[in-house]
Amino acid sequence: MFYYLDSSVLVKKYFDEFASDTVLKIWKDNRYLAISQVGYSEILGTINKKQKIDKFSEKIKESIIKQFKSDWDQLVKINVDHSINSELDRIHSKYLLRGFDAIHLVSAILLFRELEEETFFLSADDNLATAAKKDGLNIGIYNWK
Repeated sequence: MFYYLDSSVLVKKYFDEFASDTVLKIWKDNRYLAISQVGYSEILGTINKKQKIDKFSEKIKESIIKQFKSDWDQLVKINVDHSINSELDRIHSKYLLRGFDAIHLVSAILLFRELEEETFFLSADDNLATAAKKDGLNIGIYNWK
């Protein structure tokens, strides 16, 4: 099985919140996990935002970032360049998605076209997951919230 994790799912690996255990199990049980390159910025941004809101120490934040960077090296990263634009045009005309959400969806669509094994697109964002399902991606049966 091959999983595409958007940032809203992957970030649950680093914080004790609803469905963190699900993400940890997926991480442990699967060799093939992918994310778009835009996820790097999204997750770092979320870690820094959570530190300011939840008021945990700089030391804890640095520990989380260190773990994230180590994990990042293990992921299949989908590059973002002009080659995805025509698919982005299609997705934006079909669904009301934010920019990075559309990039996550298109990254998964293009990746999954190349694979023969069972694939799953995982997002904790209901709007993005709905668009992925409507576009034919398998979103599995997960409760993220």
